[in-house]
Amino acid sequence: MDTPSEFHSILHKEAFDHYSLLIKSLHMLLKTEIIENDLTQCEYLIKFVGYYEIYYEAKYITFNVHTLLHIVESVKKTDPL
Repeated sequence: MDTPSEFHSILHKEAFDHYSLLIKSLHMLLKTEIIENDLTQCEYLIKFVGYYEIYYEAKYITFNVHTLLHIVESVKKTDPL
């Protein structure tokens, strides 16, 4: 899944690439069927959260952003979102 082209023209490349990490992972996690390889690719979320702290400072990491670190494990234990 590609991110909307409007964002590519609005955001600078670094911010767009960061946003793409989130979108790629969420797209996979929202599929009706998910395989182990999809979950491995969702490790993009760890990068997303790591870069989030760099770009926006640790004090802006909300509970919702932090929860992204655990969502893949949750899907492994249950089912896709």
